[in-house]
Amino acid sequence: MENKQKNKGTNPCPPNTPPNSKHEPYAYWPTTSKTTPTQASTRTCRNIGERLGIGPETLRKWHKQAQIDAGSTPGTTTDMAAENRRLRKENAELKRTNEILRTASA
Repeated sequence: MENKQKNKGTNPCPPNTPPNSKHEPYAYWPTTSKTTPTQASTRTCRNIGERLGIGPETLRKWHKQAQIDAGSTPGTTTDMAAENRRLRKENAELKRTNEILRTASA
């Protein structure tokens, strides 16, 4: 099992990073940068990531999601994605309940 974890990749950022940590990189993001979230400079992400110990792809995704949440880029907001997950979970539970009731009434 240890070998699988070693070969998984080298993303230095833990998967459940606290939300306040996601805002820290914006202090380093160049305000004069003409890049949009989808054009975020690899070099900029790499430089900021090295300072903070966060992977450049993680920074790019955070930046893109922040732009979506702010409404300046089309896409699924964080709140909408959470609501979709909640509804999918609720729907699956209702399907399981219906199946149990069908089986019990047969």
